[in-house]
Amino acid sequence: MFDRCSTTAAPAYSAILASTPCSAITALTWSSISLSSSWRFCAIAVGLLLNDVLATGFDLNGNPGQPLFVYDPTSTIALLRIEPLAAEQLAFSSAAGETGNNEVLLDLLGLKSQTITLGGSQVTLNDAYAGLLGTVASDSRQNQADFKSATAVTLDEEVVNLMTYQQTFAQRASMQASAPV
Repeated sequence: MFDRCSTTAAPAYSAILASTPCSAITALTWSSISLSSSWRFCAIAVGLLLNDVLATGFDLNGNPGQPLFVYDPTSTIALLRIEPLAAEQLAFSSAAGETGNNEVLLDLLGLKSQTITLGGSQVTLNDAYAGLLGTVASDSRQNQADFKSATAVTLDEEVVNLMTYQQTFAQRASMQASAPV
């Protein structure tokens, strides 16, 4: 089946992924990179895992599997792009010419349960993704709170300002009303 991550599409991470069994991505690998790099690493690693599994299969025409994800190291917004494959080009069969065979598709679905070592603990790819997403959400919430506290306007200040403007308006209105025409 699939055993090793390919490194041809991800030269920036070749030291991390080169001939490393996909299931043995170490805690050091994951913890030694920044959060934005973690997202990049996750995207690359998962994309390569999916491509490796698809490479073991055959499409409906009996052709060997093609990569679904293409890594672009020069892009900052489209790190992985999806190859425009037609449905019949997806290599979900484990045997050429065997329609109805979905063994490779089942292998793809099983990837979410594949375990990796993250922070010294064994976790599934699904749990690693959820944890990374939780970290981003928590950081985002903290950034919003920091921004609000830095730019916050107290209601007491606003009430005092409103009362001052109201008194000024009333004084000017009374001065205008008493002025001769």
